[in-house]
Amino acid sequence: MRVTSASCLSVNTKPDHAFQAHQLSGIVSQWPRPAGYRVALSGGADSTALLLALTQIADQLRAPLSAIHINHGLHRQADRWQTHCESLCATLSVPLHCRRVTVTDSRRRGPEAAAREARYRALGIALDANEMLLTAHHANDQAETLLLNLMRGAGVHGLAGMRACRPFAGGWLARPLLGWHRSALQNWLHEQQMEWIDDPSNENTQMRRNYLRHELIPALTAVWPAAVERLAASAALCGEAADLLDTGTAAAIDLLQSTGKLQLDADGLKELAPPQQSEIIHYWVRQNRLPVPSRAVILELVRQLGSERDDHQIRVAWPGAEIRHYRGRLYLLQPLPIAEPVSESEPTGEHCWSGRRQIELPNNLGRLEFTGQAADTLPDGDFRIAARRGGERLRLVSNGPHRPLKKLFQEHAIPPWYRPFVPLLWHRGRLLAVGDFWLSAELRQRLSGSDCKLHWQPALPAWQALRDHLLQKRL
Repeated sequence: MRVTSASCLSVNTKPDHAFQAHQLSGIVSQWPRPAGYRVALSGGADSTALLLALTQIADQLRAPLSAIHINHGLHRQADRWQTHCESLCATLSVPLHCRRVTVTDSRRRGPEAAAREARYRALGIALDANEMLLTAHHANDQAETLLLNLMRGAGVHGLAGMRACRPFAGGWLARPLLGWHRSALQNWLHEQQMEWIDDPSNENTQMRRNYLRHELIPALTAVWPAAVERLAASAALCGEAADLLDTGTAAAIDLLQSTGKLQLDADGLKELAPPQQSEIIHYWVRQNRLPVPSRAVILELVRQLGSERDDHQIRVAWPGAEIRHYRGRLYLLQPLPIAEPVSESEPTGEHCWSGRRQIELPNNLGRLEFTGQAADTLPDGDFRIAARRGGERLRLVSNGPHRPLKKLFQEHAIPPWYRPFVPLLWHRGRLLAVGDFWLSAELRQRLSGSDCKLHWQPALPAWQALRDHLLQKRL
């Protein structure tokens, strides 16, 4: 671990303006008042300056202040960095929460992106409802972000860079230091005689952000001394344009959503111009807080919508999400399971179940249970839970015909890709229930006179949304 002392720091760049802790009061007061403020603390200069400044105005925050440190374990000094943060917070009398994360799949996305994704996932999980996560991003970070997004071919939303405050994980994510240079924060730490961690990986110019920081931006400021300020100003203008665009898109998307946020009227979308289609799809995915697809993916969906393909075959996918089309509607989904739908371990693809306790289903299918006070009094059912194989029939009415399950799915517009993953409840060779969409006459009679009900709780939001929509139609 390299600990840099502010007393020996040499600052060669001239800051745009000096930083003082009291200036944060006016910035924070413009944002929603949270249940608590939690600083993302790495131990570096930026997050150290933010935490120290907030402790100096703690009486003006009107909410508890704490910190959180994410230990990626990627550097051999990672545990010592955590110890440094623990010591700093103890000195400042600030509660600290430490989380260890495992960074996976870094080959596809690169170590920086993989670490960032793991970090924000852990931060989102740790954040309590209505809390505000504060990060120490500053003007230099904003300039780097804008240039990175520009090189990726980003649109107006990407060129808006990092927003000062936005919703995040049931609370907010805020960046109160965007108006200051890195050098201004380090100068202030010099005045406060504070120490911080210097991560040696920040000097590795093989990483694109570090290349911008150490090579490109210094070259720009040599010609345009106010380059960082100008880039930040451009990001702010793009942010205003993005907000204005979102206002119009939100009004348009309201007209296309009638059955929940995870479905869109594809036929109505087709009537719009392709650029507006692209913007609506982009907004729709962001609105549901799923990974945003690339422009190429969005354009491919627009192309498929304009083709004469069978709507069962219209599909685009990207890491973390996909969009499918069925009967004039687009469905936004998390990736569907590939493995055996109901059971990965049983050779027959079945589970035995007594019906007494809830049963957890694999592949994010959630759980199945009998609810109500009378659930514990049910006799052991000797049930089987299996996936759909084809040809199943269900008797909905006593002495009535057995209805083909395929027909029931079609009549109620359940998309084909969902059908193999809806759990089927069997008893002695008779189909008793399809999820909790339809119960056989036999099962309804068995449950009659009690408060006992069969309940399927899907794990994936898209599955839950479909189930809720179907039950609203009183199947």
